[in-house]
Amino acid sequence: MYYYRLLENRSLGASDFFQRQFWSSVKLLQNILMWESIIAEQPLQHMTLASLVNRYLLMGLHTSMMMRDTLDKCKVIVSSYPKSWFKNSRGSTTLSLLKPFSTFLIKFADTYHSQCAKRGIPEDEIKIVIKEIVQLLVTMESLDDAVVIAKKYSVSGFKN
Repeated sequence: MYYYRLLENRSLGASDFFQRQFWSSVKLLQNILMWESIIAEQPLQHMTLASLVNRYLLMGLHTSMMMRDTLDKCKVIVSSYPKSWFKNSRGSTTLSLLKPFSTFLIKFADTYHSQCAKRGIPEDEIKIVIKEIVQLLVTMESLDDAVVIAKKYSVSGFKN
């Protein structure tokens, strides 16, 4: 893990290395998920979510929480998940292995809102990003968490 100021300073090279490592891990995630119809669902979920997303990608996302591309990284990760994983979800909660990612998105929404408010960014602009975070939670079938964030920041208009 790197300090934020090291990642922000492009001349030191730490940021470039961090970005390469992160995107290599995302590519590995996508490659493993290509085995979806070949490997049973449970081992595939464990391999990708427990061993890769929750262990490595979340650590990278926590390190870069206030960087401009954090939301884009989250979108790529969520869009990589097979849709079939969410068809059998139980009501308003997501897969248990996705709970750490849901928790990260909640923390990211809170941190993003507070940091942007401190910088004087208009509330309407902040809500656009918060709405995208809530949409990611909806996509992951983490509806309870999505409702909490949507109510907290007064955003609406989501599709499932």
